[in-house]
Amino acid sequence: AEIGLVGKAPGKYNLYLGAAFDGSRLARLHTMSVPVAKIIPILQPFLARYKEERESGEHFGDFCMRVGIVEPWDESMNYHEPIAGKA
Repeated sequence: AEIGLVGKAPGKYNLYLGAAFDGSRLARLHTMSVPVAKIIPILQPFLARYKEERESGEHFGDFCMRVGIVEPWDESMNYHEPIAGKA
């Protein structure tokens, strides 16, 4: 999933973004312990930006990496580590 939600507590989820459409890249942690009511408000600006700025054929996860919504990672990094200042 290019957008991942992992339950942390009743009504709270960790939000992961930037996975590859084909499953070749995992998502990175974007925001920790998001209350369910705030998930859509967090995603809405990213999806609106994707609609306006995506390249032809570009998937949402690739867009998130390209524009810096999440930083690329490799196998030596922990994809559960949040981006500085985001969690």
